[in-house]
Amino acid sequence: MGKARSVKKVKRRSEVQAKQARTLAAARWGKENIFQTSSDPTSSPPAMRSTRSRASELRATLDTAQCRLVLNEKQLAMQAAQIRSQTAEIQQKDTELTKLGSALTAQSSELLGAAETVETLQEELEGVQGSLVDATKTSKKIYALLRNERHKSKRVHANAATSRACLDDIMSEVIPTIRRDAARKMQHQSATSGRELALLQKQATEATSKTISIAEQLTESQKKVKALQMKLLRAARSLAQAAEKGRVIANNKGPVAHLFYRKGVFTSRSRAFARTLVQAGCSQESVGTIMQKACVLLGFQEPRRMARRTVQRSVLEGGVAANIQLAHEISRSNSTLNGKKSCMTAN
Repeated sequence: MGKARSVKKVKRRSEVQAKQARTLAAARWGKENIFQTSSDPTSSPPAMRSTRSRASELRATLDTAQCRLVLNEKQLAMQAAQIRSQTAEIQQKDTELTKLGSALTAQSSELLGAAETVETLQEELEGVQGSLVDATKTSKKIYALLRNERHKSKRVHANAATSRACLDDIMSEVIPTIRRDAARKMQHQSATSGRELALLQKQATEATSKTISIAEQLTESQKKVKALQMKLLRAARSLAQAAEKGRVIANNKGPVAHLFYRKGVFTSRSRAFARTLVQAGCSQESVGTIMQKACVLLGFQEPRRMARRTVQRSVLEGGVAANIQLAHEISRSNSTLNGKKSCMTAN
């Protein structure tokens, strides 16, 4: 603030000096105009001469004042540059101070954090000290237990030494006698077991022979039973067929259906009868009526009439079957001929 005031004062002084220089220049300019009106200096009166001397003095003072103004302006410029440099330095110092303040705040926050960490570490140390106290107590207990275990192990070693001595005595005296007795018993048991094994083997061979004979008898009996079952089944079937035939003959219904058609389809016998009628010279249209009348003449119920188209199909089927039979017989005859030729070549 003091530097700013000094700068303002210097500016005011320079302004005042500039005004004075301006007034002096204006006065000088007016006097020169006055002096120029009189062309001849010798003809001027003494008052004019005094004014001229004063004007020269004023000019000299103006020149000196101008020189002083120039020097003052230079000094003011130098002072202004110094003031500017000082203000820049002050601003730099202010920025540095702000930076230092921010750094101090950061350091203070870090110090606060460090203090908090120190407090936490102190708490942890207190906990660790408590755990160390507990650990020392437990270590003392463990040491006492280890000491007891050592005493126990010493006792166990002593007992083991005594037991080893006893075992050595037993191994040297008792075990050999036990082994001898065991060997004798094993020999006796092996002899008795060999006898028992021989007896068991004989019994096993006898049992196997018996089982084989029993199995053979069983298979024979099964065959006989199966043959009897088949005979019985055939007898039952023949009896059922005979009963069915008797029932059909009694009713005069069944044989016609059984001979002519089954499940709505004409049987092979009825078709063969139709083919014989066609070969005898009957027309295909009248074959069905002839078959019906023949059944009525024989005393049976009148069957369903065979249509002309079915008669035609039966005739065609008979021709195809005859061709197949002929081809089969030809193939059989060719095979027999080939067999005879092969036998002849072999002979």
